[in-house]
Amino acid sequence: MIRIRRFLFILFSLLTLASSWAPQQSITVGENRAELNFPEMISFHLEASSSSQITAVRLEFGTDALACGNSVSRAVPNDFEPGTEIAVEWVWNLRRSGSAPPGTEIWWRWVLENEAGQEIETPTQSLIFLDDSIPWKTRESEHLILSWYEGSEEFADDLLQAGEDALTRLNQITGVTVEKQVKIFIYASSQAMQEATLFAPDWSGGRAFPWNSTVIIGVSPLELEWGMDTMAHELSHVVIGHYTFSCVNGTPIWIDEGLAMVIEGALDSYFQDVLDKVVDEDNLLSVREVGQIFSAKPDLALLSYAESYSLVTYLLETYGDQPMLQLLDRFKKGESEDK
Repeated sequence: MIRIRRFLFILFSLLTLASSWAPQQSITVGENRAELNFPEMISFHLEASSSSQITAVRLEFGTDALACGNSVSRAVPNDFEPGTEIAVEWVWNLRRSGSAPPGTEIWWRWVLENEAGQEIETPTQSLIFLDDSIPWKTRESEHLILSWYEGSEEFADDLLQAGEDALTRLNQITGVTVEKQVKIFIYASSQAMQEATLFAPDWSGGRAFPWNSTVIIGVSPLELEWGMDTMAHELSHVVIGHYTFSCVNGTPIWIDEGLAMVIEGALDSYFQDVLDKVVDEDNLLSVREVGQIFSAKPDLALLSYAESYSLVTYLLETYGDQPMLQLLDRFKKGESEDK
């Protein structure tokens, strides 16, 4: 019996040793890169080989934007064919999926499987979604990172200071503080700004991306005063939008736009004229109407902005800043406007 046990032990040891000498069914990754064609597309390229046939490959990718849950997108390259050597490409067409603002961090990784049942995941890599042909310069303050390319450092500092002043006013009025440093990109003109983001309205001079903590503005050094006002307006959208982010309900537009206009400054005379006229005619839009998407008709859009300013100003003057913060907290919890 002892000899039999010894024989079985030796046989098991030899089999274990032999299996360690057997060739491993490994997957080797060669080229793994992403090619940016700003602002329209990103091409992801992968080359890999394996001692047994690679039977599956998929790309996983995402951004640093606020999202509900673990937001991971997945894609399978159309040109993939099983084999021991593969070279695949997948193109993220932003004209189809929607644009990302400049400065967005985009990450990706590949997952591969072979016929032997081995699965590997490549290390996560990332890139910054930005037109690197522009000679960007950067200035930074406590809450803001400003990138620009036309104009002096004094021009950039004036915009930075206008942004910090706006954040101070916003905190005094609402109690909301900046949760994440905001990225600001200053383009030399409205047209240049519009070209940097797909689908930007041809009338827009600035845009806010709350989920990305990003503001972009098209302003030349000759338009500094307008740029400072726009900085305040768009920063308010980012900070309030980021603070009230909810996967259940959105903050009504009249609160978001009204606060942005209050932070920007006194109501312009043409807004006031529009408001006075409809008050005299008893033809105001309801609060529920200005809580939805603003009309594409210029007259109704102007009225919606004017009413939003009036509503927010009334609430602040009547009840103060603490109830405004409590109201924003309710939207942050996902409660509806009607409730």
